[in-house]
Parts: sequence; C-alpha cells; structure tokens
Amino acid sequence: MTFLAACIQTNHSSDITANMDALSASIAEAASRGARLVLTPENSDRIMHDKHRHLAEAPNESDHPCLARCQELARKHALWLVIGSLSVRARTPNRLANRSYVLAPDGTQVASYDKIHLFDATLNDKERYNESDFYCAGDTACVVDTELGKIGMTICYDVRFAELFAALAQGGAEIITVPAAFTRPTGQAHWQPLLQARAIENACFILAAGQCGVHDGKRQTWGHSLIIDPWGRILAAAQDKPDIILAPIDTALINETRKRLPTHQHHRPFTLKTAS
Repeated sequence: MTFLAACIQTNHSSDITANMDALSASIAEAASRGARLVLTPENSDRIMHDKHRHLAEAPNESDHPCLARCQELARKHALWLVIGSLSVRARTPNRLANRSYVLAPDGTQVASYDKIHLFDATLNDKERYNESDFYCAGDTACVVDTELGKIGMTICYDVRFAELFAALAQGGAEIITVPAAFTRPTGQAHWQPLLQARAIENACFILAAGQCGVHDGKRQTWGHSLIIDPWGRILAAAQDKPDIILAPIDTALINETRKRLPTHQHHRPFTLKTAS
C-alpha cells in the first residue's frame, strides 16, 4: 500500500482560537493535496510562557475545544488525524497530561497516548525546562492498528529514549509519530540525527511534526519537520517557518527493509556486569 502522509509545522501562540484557525486551514490544505494521514505538532492547542495560567486555564479532555474541532476536521476531510498533543487536566490535582490522539476518518477517537518522558533540563543560563512541575508522566506505550498500517505514538523528548521506539516496533509499529516543540539549541544539534537513528534502528517510517519560531514573545522552537523512510532517507523536510510537508508512505518498503536487515528479530535478553 502507498499513501500520502503530511506533517504540519506551526508557530503557535497562547491564543487557542487563532491557533486552531491556522491548524484547520493547514489540515484542509493537506487533505486537498491528497494526504490520508496527517500529523500535527506537540502543543497543538497553545504554547504559553505563563505556565501557571496555562495550568489554570487547561480544560478537561471531555470539553476540550481543540479535540472536538479536530474530530470535525477528521470527519470533514475523511482522513486519519494524529493530534500531536493537547494539554488536558490529569487525574492528579494541579497537573496536566500532555496527550496525543489518533482520530479515525469518521472523527472517532481510537487511541490516546500520554507523554512518558518529561523534559526537565537546564540548557544554559537562560533556558531551563521543568515539565514535571506541571505535567504527569504517562506510563503506557501505544501502537494503533489502522487501515494504513500500525502507528506507534511518541511525543518530543521521547525521541531520546531508543528503548521506547524499540518496544513500539516490537509491538508491530510500522509508522512512528514524533510531534514536537523542540528547543532551538537541542534541535539544531540533535533533532535530525535522532530521528534518522530511530527510523534506521526500527526499520520504520518516522513522521515528525514540529513547532517553529518564537512563541508568546519568549520561547523558541526548532521546526524542521521531517518525514523519514525505514532506510533513514529524508523524504520531506521543512525549514523554520510554518509549512506543510508531504511524502508517500510505501508500506512494502517496511517489510523489504526488515528482510534485508532483520534486527527486529535479533533482540536478545542479556545481563550487565561491571568489572574493575
């Protein structure tokens, strides 16, 4: 099977309505260009510098306006839509979940995934991130069986944890989605090589949709969304401005690559010892 997949790259602000209007237009354009699977970035609802306000204003999943609108868009355009992530209230008081969704062409929500690895890092004197101050980490990986293939779900910082991608591939994932809001310093250094490594290691397609530019007057993200094939070849790439990239996904290439290099069959248990 061969079909077109799209990654949407956005420059979101704290204005949910404006963000959704821009996202809706991009989804419509991707559909008009033939995309059957569309991935949006992490923080598809908003990026807000004031985290306390972000926490206070975050809706419950059941009444999140972005989720409802995306369900309408999936249904209207009859496509598989992966919402990179939305911030929704978690069961834990005063915490959010960074949650990705898979929507079927009839608008039905068929799966969700909460970001497992939270970004707590000090990059330099000016950039410090502590997602665990406001977010709950997920604890369950997810592979979704669709008519287009099996989709493994990740979010942003997850890309640094090869064992998660290996588990998704072992669980049957043929396409792995990596919605992101990667910082500029780490993105410039690591974004592309990490994504290519994950594609090569697991002989799968990688769809990586990013936020880009300056957000809310402060935060900067890398952009450079990518679609990568199981051999590690870049099929489509964005730069540092809002964009839509498309590429053909040939599922036969997955099986062909896995036959040539059957690493997914060669995983072996082992023990670790230290010596002095």
